[in-house]
Amino acid sequence: MKIKFKNNNRVRLTPFYIDDVSKALDNRQLIENAVSIIDPIYRSGKNVTAADENGDQVTPDMLAGLILADAIEARIKYELNKTINDIWEQTLQSYRNGLRASQVFISQANASVNAPIPSSTVIYVPSDIKNACKEYLKNRDEDGLCVNAYFYINEPHPIFYFRNETAYDRYMDFIKNKVSSLSAKLDINTIRKFADFEKMKPKLIDGVILRNTMEQGCDAYSFERLVMKYSMMFAQQNPGECGIVAPSVNNLLVPKCILFMNVENIAKAPSNKIVRDVSTIKSALEQTYFQLSLNQISKLSAAALQSRIIGMKLKNHTALLNKQKKDTEKRKIFQFSKIAMTKADLSRQIVKIINKEANVSRSENYSKVIKSTHMKPSRRNPDNYNLPGKSISLQYKPDIHLYLDTSTSISEENYKNAILTCITMAKKLNVNLYFNSFSHVISESTRLKIKGRTITEIYRQFQKVPKVTGGTNFEVVWQYIMKSAKRKKRSA
Repeated sequence: MKIKFKNNNRVRLTPFYIDDVSKALDNRQLIENAVSIIDPIYRSGKNVTAADENGDQVTPDMLAGLILADAIEARIKYELNKTINDIWEQTLQSYRNGLRASQVFISQANASVNAPIPSSTVIYVPSDIKNACKEYLKNRDEDGLCVNAYFYINEPHPIFYFRNETAYDRYMDFIKNKVSSLSAKLDINTIRKFADFEKMKPKLIDGVILRNTMEQGCDAYSFERLVMKYSMMFAQQNPGECGIVAPSVNNLLVPKCILFMNVENIAKAPSNKIVRDVSTIKSALEQTYFQLSLNQISKLSAAALQSRIIGMKLKNHTALLNKQKKDTEKRKIFQFSKIAMTKADLSRQIVKIINKEANVSRSENYSKVIKSTHMKPSRRNPDNYNLPGKSISLQYKPDIHLYLDTSTSISEENYKNAILTCITMAKKLNVNLYFNSFSHVISESTRLKIKGRTITEIYRQFQKVPKVTGGTNFEVVWQYIMKSAKRKKRSA
């Protein structure tokens, strides 16, 4: 099908729409929202008309329906894609083909940036998004920021970007004022969600989970619709301070998630921190279904952490059941506490485990053993053979080798507390340690000298050990140990 426009001027579509939140978001309201996006095309000149090859008129409602169907009906996707792409080429000021037709906002931006589309041979790296953020701060290059942010993060969810923390704080104040003025029409759960939402402050990139299906969060004055409406409103009123990266029309109208990005912090951040935040977001977005609370928002960073915790519980549970142990052993499945163990308690548990280990021939973990023996004379009365002497020998336990999770879910506070626990234990035992950090990869082993050093000196040693980042994979620790017979004997 071909659609021909007449009497129109070329325009640029913006990723903003008018949503009447006083009505439920049904199919009719969804079409109206899509119409508000493409309406500039029909208003670009006098008597703008569009007709198909049979001469039948194509109204804004019909065109909006075609755009929405492009993502829903897989069997007609190819033909619709060609039809809508042809419409964009007739009506838009600048448009670069290559993406799906509903990804019109990225295609418009890429017409000026002319960036290669990601593929097996084209991969975007942290420096691309960092440089785009710097250009935005310097020259307000919104097109470059949109294209590089979308091609690097590569997720189909709208991203609201803020120039700096000041702009984000102003945005939150704007949200508070709008919610306050509308509080009489909001139910208690929506008010609680907004109160929870106002606590969120992404350092680099974070997000909020809105819905699992298109049917969720479609009620009048729902949190999901209001937060999108007010976010777009703030971006429209504050160009240069806030903007939106809209991957597609469909995901803009009914987003599953919304991401938030601090441009200034990303421009300053080292690449490994950007990789950490993006990998956390991607880890959460891999889930096909999210657990959504009625009165609290669900952050993507929290969802990623919860997913890993559940995965560990299931793995421990399955491992115990598969071994077909006795019923009493099956009941020893590890239960996660809701309160973190104190450093002293954790240190005592580790010491108890180490003391149960068998002796080895040589290690860094040794202690003096003093025994009475008649094989040596008494030091005080060497001439009296009836008095026993003392035999001093060294007893070696297996070396203590620590593997500390430094993945993206571990905060600096968690890391510091873990290190202080290690120091408390090592000082109590007065032994040297071997130390690795790990995530989905593992660092080289480092020997840390504990004996005769102060806590400050020991902590400085820990700080010098390289910290790897990424997602958590405990298997890399076992693989690392099992590859070396020496490590298998040494570690406990």
